[in-house]
Amino acid sequence: MYFSASSVCAILGLAASSSAALIHERQSACPSSDYVFEINNFFLRKLDGQNIAALGFNIVATNGGSLNFTCTPSDSAGNAVSTVTPNTYYSCGLNSAFSFSFDQESNGLLLKYGNSVGTAAVPNVCRAGGSSSFDQVCTGVAPACITVVTMPAS
Repeated sequence: MYFSASSVCAILGLAASSSAALIHERQSACPSSDYVFEINNFFLRKLDGQNIAALGFNIVATNGGSLNFTCTPSDSAGNAVSTVTPNTYYSCGLNSAFSFSFDQESNGLLLKYGNSVGTAAVPNVCRAGGSSSFDQVCTGVAPACITVVTMPAS
């Protein structure tokens, strides 16, 4: 069977455009809701290979709202934290309604929003950093969806 060059290009073009559509659909994994937030652009750095020296991520609204900001660990006065202690709550900044805790064993992110809380595992991969032979830089490989629920009073 003989195919002209233009028909082969047309077939390959259709395959490429349908592949791109599938990739785009996978990136929108979080359901649209007032109670669901997308976590993306996750990063952390362990200068000594163990202790977290830097951590941050974006919190994005899934309900069509304009919420989209970078959360980095801050103390109660809004000052940046130089070392992140696992399983400790940190504010996302001065006057922020968000705070978080991170468990590096499970890659679990616990997000508090007012009196609501939610959790998700944040998929990430680490590579060698440049400051020493122990330095690790980790980046998120996919968005995580966190559904927050109101914490019980007692």
